[in-house]
Amino acid sequence: MNDSFMLDYQLFQKDHNVSTILYDNLCRYYLIWYLPTVITLGFIGTIFCLLFLIHSKMFSSNLLIWLISICVSDFLILLMEGVWMLLKIWFKIDIRDYNDWLCIVHTSFSNYLLYWSAYMQCLLSVQRCFLVLYPLQVKSKWLSLSNLLTYQGIISILLILPILPYPLYWQVTNGDCDPINDRIFRLTTLCDLIFWGFIPVFVMTTCTGVICRNLLARHKFVRRTIQSRIKCNHQDNYSNLPHSKYSVDNLCKQNYRAESKIYINTKTKLSRSEIILSNQESISVNDLRTKSELNKCNYVIQDSNKHVTPLLLCMNFLYMASVFRLLIYFAYINFITDHIDNNIHKFLYYLFRSLCLLNTCTNWIFYCVAGKKFRDHTKQLLLSICNSKKTVSMENKDGFLVIKIF
Repeated sequence: MNDSFMLDYQLFQKDHNVSTILYDNLCRYYLIWYLPTVITLGFIGTIFCLLFLIHSKMFSSNLLIWLISICVSDFLILLMEGVWMLLKIWFKIDIRDYNDWLCIVHTSFSNYLLYWSAYMQCLLSVQRCFLVLYPLQVKSKWLSLSNLLTYQGIISILLILPILPYPLYWQVTNGDCDPINDRIFRLTTLCDLIFWGFIPVFVMTTCTGVICRNLLARHKFVRRTIQSRIKCNHQDNYSNLPHSKYSVDNLCKQNYRAESKIYINTKTKLSRSEIILSNQESISVNDLRTKSELNKCNYVIQDSNKHVTPLLLCMNFLYMASVFRLLIYFAYINFITDHIDNNIHKFLYYLFRSLCLLNTCTNWIFYCVAGKKFRDHTKQLLLSICNSKKTVSMENKDGFLVIKIF
């Protein structure tokens, strides 16, 4: 009996040591450099995004409300979640553990920011999806600034409900900010799984799929239309040739009665060949023009409606890629297992939670890669900040931004 007890105790100690080593190595070799990098890039990037959105003047007000909201929430998430994790990993200081008030305020507000940022991105996705499906409804009353502010206010109030377990059932127990029992912990993770996970991911995935499918259909339609136009240009130019009914063999088989006529016909042949060459040149010029129109249409499709669509698609893909691991873990602890080692839980939770910060620190990159117009306005903004010389920007006939420095 004592031998079996000692064996079980040794196995427990071995598992406990392994889980402790995992968590310690995560903090020592990963989070200790990952968190400062993410926080620094995130702070610089969100400040850049705010300056860009305010000074670029390339967005309408019904788009700025969502983009600025996402930038502000990203900055606050890094301030609340990122700095909290950094203090805990670097200096072994957990501001949540000082008293119940700090525990409740920090857990509630940080989780509310994660919810709020996700739903602001969802509302932007729904708006873009609506405009892609119904492009003539740009000035619809449903998309007016007052209505959008109303939607934002309603969503902001409703998002208080999923975080109510934090102010009601979390407190400092034995020096740690934790829920009062395991059932409350599972309730909070279940709320995160449903309201922060399934609903936003479903909305973003659906809107992303609809937008991509619609843009692909437009792309195929425009390409098919331009290709048919190229074919029509070929046929029109060929039918307009003055001697197109003669083939090369017919020209070679013509009989001439006198030398003078041969001389005249030779000149006529040369003039005909010149006509054919000139018409071929006109066809090639038309081809080049049509190809340039094709490239221009491709550019318009790619950066349609003020270039927000590719930016939104990149943000949605990154959000889904950064949060799905934590959502799978929440589903695992709620529906599969009844108990998990505390150190294993801390290892997985901090690993997956830290990866969620990627969504907040890299959104600014997509402003630079989502379209040429974004990059042009970024150059203009940087020149205006770093250079005291006067800069003037204007758009050419192709829709590209031209920057002149005086």
